[in-house]
Amino acid sequence: MKVRFVLFVLFSLLFSIPIHAIEKQIFLHCSEYEDQWTKDNRSLSNTPVATHDGQKICIYSEKELENVHLRVRDAQGNVVFAQHVSSILGCYVFHIEYMGDEQLTLIVESGTVCYEGDFSL
Repeated sequence: MKVRFVLFVLFSLLFSIPIHAIEKQIFLHCSEYEDQWTKDNRSLSNTPVATHDGQKICIYSEKELENVHLRVRDAQGNVVFAQHVSSILGCYVFHIEYMGDEQLTLIVESGTVCYEGDFSL
C-alpha cells in the first residue's frame, strides 16, 4: 500500500510539472543611444524585451508603445515580416514564415524611438 502511494505521488509530481518552451532573448538596443545595449535592471522597465522560440516572436512591454511598426529582416536586408500595430502593452506575439538559419534582425519602431536586435532561428 505504501509503495502504491509513493508511486502515485511520484507520478503526480512528474505530470504536474509544466513543460515550457525555451525562449531565447533577443537583445534590443536603442537607436537613440548609439553603441549601448539597453539593459535595464529597474522593476518597471521603459524598454521592450523580445524573445523567440523558433518562428514565434514575443515582445514584452510594461510601458505602452503606440503606433508600432514591426519588421524582421534577413542578412541581405530583405524584409521577411512587416506589420503595423496600434499599441503594445504586456505581451504581443507574432509568427514569421521563414525557414532559413541565417542571422535575422528584429526592428521595433514606436514614434521616434527604434529598437533593433539580432537573432537566428
